[in-house]
Amino acid sequence: MKGEYRTDYEEFAGSSEENRKLLRQEELILEATEGLASLMERQGVTKADLARRLGRTRGYITQILAGSRNFTLRTLAEVANALGYRVHLSFDSDPVAHKAVQAQQDAKPILPVAEQAARAQRR
Repeated sequence: MKGEYRTDYEEFAGSSEENRKLLRQEELILEATEGLASLMERQGVTKADLARRLGRTRGYITQILAGSRNFTLRTLAEVANALGYRVHLSFDSDPVAHKAVQAQQDAKPILPVAEQAARAQRR
């Protein structure tokens, strides 16, 4: 479309279902790790402090905060609890994914007229 500008982010998100899926995963990891780091900073809690609270190593906490360890929702809840918080999730509409889902639904094959007539007669 003339005059429409898309950022690199929007281009990547719209380039394929696989890229959009990977992007959403990375966004969630970033949101979780940044949230935990922010809580730690506000409370003056170090990685070593948090590791002691959880009975884990400082290296483990470093891996979580770097997003390099694939942690579960249970682990996220455990870490948040150790900081005196609980996790709340919210879901937002994704216009790019919505368009892709709509396109898939629109692309479903339409039954040939003869098959539609045969089904109608069986009813």
